[in-house]
Amino acid sequence: MWPKVFQPEVSKKYPSKEHPEGAYSIQLRLSEAEAAPLRSFLEKQMDAHRKTVGEIRMEKHLKKYPKQKEKYAKIDAYLAEHPVPENDLPVNPVLDEMGEPTGEWEFKFNEWGNAYKRDEKGNIVKTYPNTIIIKDAKNRPFDKNNIGNGSLIRIAFVIFAYQAQNIGLKLIPVGIQVIEHVEYASKKVDFDVTDGYESDEEAVAEAENMFTREEADVPF
Repeated sequence: MWPKVFQPEVSKKYPSKEHPEGAYSIQLRLSEAEAAPLRSFLEKQMDAHRKTVGEIRMEKHLKKYPKQKEKYAKIDAYLAEHPVPENDLPVNPVLDEMGEPTGEWEFKFNEWGNAYKRDEKGNIVKTYPNTIIIKDAKNRPFDKNNIGNGSLIRIAFVIFAYQAQNIGLKLIPVGIQVIEHVEYASKKVDFDVTDGYESDEEAVAEAENMFTREEADVPF
């Protein structure tokens, strides 16, 4: 999956009615040693978020059942019996072709293409386009329109702690520095010419036009 950081892309599998403009997304792969501090930090942030939400829910619970104040004198006691549903952290171990961990970890960053201000009825009254600042190794504006897989980058991001049906953390990219750039390469296969079956010339021309159109749809 190539980075989508120059313009948001609409998910064909999971389109959003609230955000028809789509989303930005990029993944950052780190070694075990490099990933450990960030993983630990995210786990601590999730612990704090879980307790904050738990305290709010416990307060509401004790208003309804005031006789349980002694039982739930501490938040840990409440959470043990009333766990807060939560999503996984936005990081996964990288697996090889056999499904075995490689020792690397992949962090997922994403953000909607727009932020919206809505009125009391939920109607959009103002749109705020989100953008990601992209710079080169010298901290100058990046002069390409693609970032291919395998590029060496830095990501500036903020952590958004959300609360819906489940709680979770979202990593929002706000800036990218491209240190080593790898161009996105479309798939191309060439063979040596040999004797054998030859396609009709008109069919060949149509096939070439088809592949040209498909490649034009690829952002990188």
